[in-house]
Amino acid sequence: MAGYLRIEARLPRSAALELAARLEADRPLWDIELTEAGLRWTPPLISGRLDRELTVLEEGCRQVERSRGDLTVELMVTRADAPVETPWPVALGPWALVPAAAGRPAAKMIALPPEVGLSRRRWAGENLLAGLAAARLTPPPGA
Repeated sequence: MAGYLRIEARLPRSAALELAARLEADRPLWDIELTEAGLRWTPPLISGRLDRELTVLEEGCRQVERSRGDLTVELMVTRADAPVETPWPVALGPWALVPAAAGRPAAKMIALPPEVGLSRRRWAGENLLAGLAAARLTPPPGA
């Protein structure tokens, strides 16, 4: 079984943040994005793991519903052929980003496979990490 699950959860913003924290504590590789209506993410559909993944989702929703009283999380789970496309930023830290198919990267460039797709939140985190790594690994002036 190949492909992805497209999961959308409709709930108020504060409850969406709580649910995202609960889910990412259990599944840190899920790239959950906060939207106007709640949450959205597209985890890979891995044969033999679907029941476990949906159990994590259901338990997280139950915990949020219990802690919030009268709240009901509306879920929409569908199958998708590809994750939601999010445009790449132009740079990651001090390095420009280019698709690997665009040719050989020059100095100060990072080549990534074209299928890499992260949410805006994950790109922001990766950008922060790359900037910190560059600052730490760059020798001081005159060294």
